[in-house]
Amino acid sequence: MTDIGTMMVNFAGEFSASLWKLLWAIGMLLGCVYTGKTLMRMIKANTVAGQPPVTLGSIIPILLIGGLMFNLPTFINFMWASVGEGEVSYNAISYKPAQNFGVLSEAVNSTLTLTSAFGGVFFIKGLMLLKRATLEGQNSQGSDKVGKSLTHMFGGVCLIQITHIIDAACESFGIFW
Repeated sequence: MTDIGTMMVNFAGEFSASLWKLLWAIGMLLGCVYTGKTLMRMIKANTVAGQPPVTLGSIIPILLIGGLMFNLPTFINFMWASVGEGEVSYNAISYKPAQNFGVLSEAVNSTLTLTSAFGGVFFIKGLMLLKRATLEGQNSQGSDKVGKSLTHMFGGVCLIQITHIIDAACESFGIFW
């Protein structure tokens, strides 16, 4: 294997595992912050005079998004279950058809592993866009962000399970390795 291939294999294994742990921590932190901020806003509106009233319609979506962020792995599994089948794996990818590439099979697997990890980043970005869209309400920018957020979440889930998507594309289009 080439030097760059070896470097990529070593980097992907360490970086991917660290990135998933970081994503889980960021999800839990953002979930707590979103929920805490929303609850504080609700408490302030009821106790401090002169605060604007808070409606249930402005509180519930943010609490839901905070809960989804806090339980990010479960939500990713749920989202994948609605798209594909099986459980989501957050480990290094070992894609059997990549063995056809010979010496580069490990580099292909490490590339797929990095792609999977960045799918998690896109998924979190989608949830953050969804939160921003709910805060902005029903203006012209808000509805555009809902579409962007759903695209990021769907695309992120597909990247996380990239091997299943590749297999489905190969079956659909009749592609053989």
